[in-house]
Amino acid sequence: MARVRRIVTVALLVLAAQPALAQDPPKPILLASEFGELCTMCEAAVRCEPAQMSETARATVYVFHKKSFMNQVATIWDYLPFVAKSDWESRPATIYQFNGDSVERGGETARLNFTAAKAEVGGTLINRLNGEWQAGDGSALGLCREIDRTQIASLGTRKE
Repeated sequence: MARVRRIVTVALLVLAAQPALAQDPPKPILLASEFGELCTMCEAAVRCEPAQMSETARATVYVFHKKSFMNQVATIWDYLPFVAKSDWESRPATIYQFNGDSVERGGETARLNFTAAKAEVGGTLINRLNGEWQAGDGSALGLCREIDRTQIASLGTRKE
């Protein structure tokens, strides 16, 4: 009986020590650091494609810029326990709207929410976990995906 108990105990320990192979890897979160906070020094870009192409629905690229120096210094308040922290943060963003051969470019302030995993920019809402792109009224526009940072510089070289 003691031998069976020992075998069962060893088997349970071996099973507990195995990595969970069935778990999905964590999904990327736009502008999130490995510590679960929004990265203040990061830049990121997402390309959003409409679900159905039309004259009014066009591809849009949102470039989220790093926070300014003073805004980065102000993040010290986020770590003080007696200061209430907002779920939202603001940072500059550039919007590129593609229409055939031309590109419209505009500046905007983006609002990012880490706890709700959302980004508000240009009157739209981007779910930072699954890439859903929504209008301000909540209607679905399409899907967004993060693009490589090296592609950001080439956006301004197109005819505007």
